[in-house]
Amino acid sequence: MKRLFNLLLVTTIVFVCSCLNKNTSGIPVTYYEVPLVCGAAPEIGCGSRIKPFFLETEKENKIKESWSNRAGTVIAIIWADDFNDEKEREELIQPMFKKHTIEAKLITEENEINTLSISLNKDKWYKGMDIDLLSLEEAGVIAKELVTFAKGKSLMNERQADSIETEIKNYLKAELVKVRTLDELGSSSTREKWR
Repeated sequence: MKRLFNLLLVTTIVFVCSCLNKNTSGIPVTYYEVPLVCGAAPEIGCGSRIKPFFLETEKENKIKESWSNRAGTVIAIIWADDFNDEKEREELIQPMFKKHTIEAKLITEENEINTLSISLNKDKWYKGMDIDLLSLEEAGVIAKELVTFAKGKSLMNERQADSIETEIKNYLKAELVKVRTLDELGSSSTREKWR
């Protein structure tokens, strides 16, 4: 009987510990649904919007890593191993989301969490400053669209288009990786500069 009780106790402890992380990978991670899809390239996330938030999370020792899925619809926060209190996690992360004007909804559905945990290990996610790769991709998309529009209106020939596309892409690559707040990104001065 004592052996059965010990087995039940150990099983209960393992179950409770696994529920604390709410994922099957054993990594202390929390997932948030976010609306950070790129306006210019809707198949990817907006690196310019995500970057300031990720920079802030890097300063917090209770956060080990920050990740975004390629689509910009989910952010994963990997917590320090000894930071397990869910309430304290939310009290730490929600003000960061708010500061960066990111509406973040905690994902609590267990099947979705398990799917995301599997995805985090095998699909395309961007960790920390790797988020700049999305901005660089966006620069190429914008440059191609602008040149395609101009060629379609017979405003330039193929050779001119190739040269101008490269110039636009290089300019935007430098601009889109700069750290800017949401207000700065949407400001008339930034828009005018890019125009």
